[in-house]
Amino acid sequence: MEQAVSRQSLYQQIMDNPNTQLFYRLINRNRSSQQTSTNCLKINGELNFIPEDQRRSFASYYEDLSVPKEELFDNNYLNLCKIRQQLYEQAMDQSTVEPELFTDTEEANTEKKKFIKFRFSYFLLLSFLHNLLSSNVQRVDDIIIRQMSVNYDNPNSFFSKIREILLKYGLPPIHLLQETLPSKLKWKSLVTKHLNTYWQNTLRDDAESKSTLKHMDTEHLLVGKNHPVWTIFDKTKAEVRKAIIKARIVSGTFILNSDRAKFNQAPSSVCQLCNLSEENISHFLLECPILSNTRITYFQPIKTYVTQHITAEVWHSVFQSKSNIIRLIIDCRHFSQTLRDDKIMNMIETKTREMCYKLYIKRLKLLEAMDG
Repeated sequence: MEQAVSRQSLYQQIMDNPNTQLFYRLINRNRSSQQTSTNCLKINGELNFIPEDQRRSFASYYEDLSVPKEELFDNNYLNLCKIRQQLYEQAMDQSTVEPELFTDTEEANTEKKKFIKFRFSYFLLLSFLHNLLSSNVQRVDDIIIRQMSVNYDNPNSFFSKIREILLKYGLPPIHLLQETLPSKLKWKSLVTKHLNTYWQNTLRDDAESKSTLKHMDTEHLLVGKNHPVWTIFDKTKAEVRKAIIKARIVSGTFILNSDRAKFNQAPSSVCQLCNLSEENISHFLLECPILSNTRITYFQPIKTYVTQHITAEVWHSVFQSKSNIIRLIIDCRHFSQTLRDDKIMNMIETKTREMCYKLYIKRLKLLEAMDG
């Protein structure tokens, strides 16, 4: 008992005032060959000398440690956090500075990171489920059965969340996995396939509902694969700039007068270059007479290249309407059944990227000249 008090006293001294002398004292104590045995424990404020009661107390203590607790935080720290939050809220309410809004790019990057985070967390949960089901330990199996029955309606339980994830992604339910569990490699492959399929369909449905993406081909959207507009073989700054302009056109974020007029940023939606009609994407790519020389210079090679591979008859049959020509320029994957070869479509993408960029530069220079 005295030795225990002495050890506790030394420990407290080290914690309160650590120094070299105390640490050497601790080292010498631990290196001592003296053997001690504990014949008394203080349990619930009472001294206990019976070994069986001591063993039961130790067992009860470690069993209590192994049970998860809801209150695993410091109440004082929690109170400080609440005070800090109140101060933040008061400062925000009293602030006269207008918050800076996120740009479209920042919002898109945030959504992408959130998607990756959720997808990765789901994958980890499903991998952990496979580890549980493949443990071949009877006690683990009993815990699984018990938790599934007890926490069936508890939305915060692990198995309740797993059941929702399996249902959401079209994966086999737990009871079927218990009967026929695939190997770890096959399970990872199955999970990856179902997760990609789900998010691919979600992405496609979301894209098809956006009017700004009406010219983009959504049938070939694949998770983990970039749009062909970013297939740049010569990764120079100039080529990257061309890809950026083309990506804005594909995504419907290339701002023209018709777009500005919708948000009261322009007095009129009429084209400032020709003053003949509304400046929309069709007018910019095919109709504006002021841009005709640039358009002919860069569109004629596209037409020549396509007709060389699909014949002039097919060209006149498929591309007799302006809408199809616009779709060819913006996203040639719309015509993958006609063009067929990926090399042809990659070359068309390169040529249309050049055309869009040259039209953009020509328009920009003319507008700057008009502004003086």
